[in-house]
Amino acid sequence: MRRIVLIQPKRDGRVFGRSRLPYTLMRLASLVPDEIPVEIWDENVRDLAMDTLREGDLVSITSMTSDHRRRRTDCTRAMKQGAGWLWAVSTPR
Repeated sequence: MRRIVLIQPKRDGRVFGRSRLPYTLMRLASLVPDEIPVEIWDENVRDLAMDTLREGDLVSITSMTSDHRRRRTDCTRAMKQGAGWLWAVSTPR
């Protein structure tokens, strides 16, 4: 594995009265072994550098249900460039 890229997508405004910060991604990054490089990309800070993804990269994108279509487009683009990707769903039951 070349690197892990964790993506915090851009979100206009606030969700349920709270701003969305990438704390979950920082926590997730802290669990990765030190020998695997991890990058956190926050689209609220700068545009995503999707053109830098290559074979051997693993991409994970956090998302709200309301922007799942755009996230799927991002995942498809990453996959076409050779990167692997995760699409996990967390639904309380």
